[in-house]
Amino acid sequence: MWKSPNSLDSSTGTLNKLREMQSRGPFVYLRGHWAFLPAVINTAAGVDAISRNLVRMGQAFGLSDAAILRKIVLPGALPAILSGFRVTTDIAIILLVVAEMI
Repeated sequence: MWKSPNSLDSSTGTLNKLREMQSRGPFVYLRGHWAFLPAVINTAAGVDAISRNLVRMGQAFGLSDAAILRKIVLPGALPAILSGFRVTTDIAIILLVVAEMI
């Protein structure tokens, strides 16, 4: 017996959506992988750019490692971290458009 598309049960629609999501798995992986990499690189570069003298000064004042991270390293690296997130967002949007074209 023929059923109109509106009368199909919801499980069929759910299965089709799951199959579509599984076929898009590689695209999601590529977007995540290529978009995450610039954020990590910029974060590492920002932390590396912190002056060693500032860290030594914090140690001389008796700051713990967590306090040095929170009060010296994080504020000093924040511009590079945010720049990495901006680049990451741009790349993710570009990859989203490219994946939808494929």
